[in-house]
Amino acid sequence: MRLAMDLNITQLIDRFTEERRFITGVSAATLEWYKHSFHAFAPFIHPCQTELQFKEALKTAVMTMASRNQNPVSINDRIRCVNAWLHWLHLDGRTSQRMRLPFLAEPRKITPTLSQEGIVQLVQCHPRTFHEKRIHAMACLILDCGPRIGEVLGLTAGDIDAENLLLAIREGKGCRGRVISISPEAYRRLEGQTHLTRSARLRRNWLQSVRLC
Repeated sequence: MRLAMDLNITQLIDRFTEERRFITGVSAATLEWYKHSFHAFAPFIHPCQTELQFKEALKTAVMTMASRNQNPVSINDRIRCVNAWLHWLHLDGRTSQRMRLPFLAEPRKITPTLSQEGIVQLVQCHPRTFHEKRIHAMACLILDCGPRIGEVLGLTAGDIDAENLLLAIREGKGCRGRVISISPEAYRRLEGQTHLTRSARLRRNWLQSVRLC
């Protein structure tokens, strides 16, 4: 069966991307992800005229990337993007059936964690310098309530609700905010950081005023 395409592959990719941008409202980071993912598949799918050729070309693209020893995690990340596009093609009437690429097997990696002894040492250490105290406050906050490092870097003193022991995350994953609770000990360390910031006359985000990396 021939592909029902009054637009070429490039135009269909652009149409999908534009709909996601203006109708779905995806972030700039997601649009960049689309761009790189489609770039990897584009050389294989451009000449296709039938659905069978299209399916085979997609499989060939995946096998070619795997044969070049690319990381399966990276390949699967691109497959997620293409699968979203394939679903959109079917809903838009461009293909007679919904195509879906299977994911590659990924090596299982167990993330090392701190032992109980390591956690105690981290919490009980006594940093001395301004930067050591800042890093220690960040580590304790992540240990206490689990925010991502990027979310911590975006915090300001105004995000701390001292009365209710709450922390407002305004720059979370997918540009979505949330509110999380913190312990009194974590609040004490955050409060110490805001005092340090004021004493140093730093007016920007209290964790971003000096970059850690």
